[in-house]
Amino acid sequence: MDKFDNECKKENKIECKKIREYRSTEYDVERNEHIETGEYCSSYPIVLKSDGTVWDKASLYIDFLRSDRNRSSALLRTAGNDLLDFLRFMEANNLNMLHLPIKKAQRVTFRYRHDLLEREKEFKLNGHKKIGRNTISQRINRIVDFYEFCIENKIFTFTELDNRPYTLLKKRIYFEDEKGFTQKKVVRSSDLSIPRAPRAIQTSDSIKDGRKLHPLTEQEQSIFISYLKASNNRVLQLICLIALTTGARIQSICTLRVNDIKNMMISKKVKGSFKKIEIGGGESIDNKNDKKYIIFFHTELLEMLNNYINSEEWKERSTQSYYKNKNNYVFLTKFGEPFYTSRKELEDRKNRL
Repeated sequence: MDKFDNECKKENKIECKKIREYRSTEYDVERNEHIETGEYCSSYPIVLKSDGTVWDKASLYIDFLRSDRNRSSALLRTAGNDLLDFLRFMEANNLNMLHLPIKKAQRVTFRYRHDLLEREKEFKLNGHKKIGRNTISQRINRIVDFYEFCIENKIFTFTELDNRPYTLLKKRIYFEDEKGFTQKKVVRSSDLSIPRAPRAIQTSDSIKDGRKLHPLTEQEQSIFISYLKASNNRVLQLICLIALTTGARIQSICTLRVNDIKNMMISKKVKGSFKKIEIGGGESIDNKNDKKYIIFFHTELLEMLNNYINSEEWKERSTQSYYKNKNNYVFLTKFGEPFYTSRKELEDRKNRL
């Protein structure tokens, strides 16, 4: 087996495992047992080295993100994958975090930066898609934050650093606020920083909503509806019909509950043949940034949804799910999993309801 095969085999052993239903504990010396602290995380990443052991520094950093910065499970998974990529690079090149010789270009952090930029240019040998500019920018910033955490918490000290892994800088950036005025702010950066991809130019026919969105033309809507009619996937049909007729986000559609449909069915009509429901702001249906909003459902669409939640297909899916038949999600996969985990479910799981 040649060197390349050995490196591939070694890299495949380096992985990021996920602990489902993670609950933080503290060790009680007097009682000689672990006591739950009440802190909960639906999916907690653990980075494993090639020898199968846990990368302890990564675990300490991820737990810091969870406990001190109160980051979401999704962000923890992203951080785990960023650290996994850095670990794979180090082990593939027989380096460690303290490999910091005098020549800056030979330091582990700068070599990793160079490796990210090279991978942006070329496709990986294992067939994966090339890495994007925004991803490599995120990863190098993550590594700087990781080092900062290790230094601040004395996981390793300045005396162990032959040279600095990077130099911290302050940069002024200019941005356009919601009212269209140019604003300036000072941000922390480093000489490792990789600029993100430039934003696409805003065009007159697009909607600025966190990213550039284009409304479907009448012809595109017609083609899309024809496709939906031909589909035999009832869940896909209903999700798309809600999106087309209400303008709701996928986050809101997929956190819609059975009781939401039942309550709308018996509520009074508004605006002719429509019924309304509130989302976000602490309601059972999630919305971006938990912003309070009202969406309107046509009575015919409600009838379709009511028929679906009373169908054998929905009942079979619900029996495999977390909530069973108790105010479950309207939309579940064939394995009983939600397409989007709501804030309420995270709270219910934390409280073991």
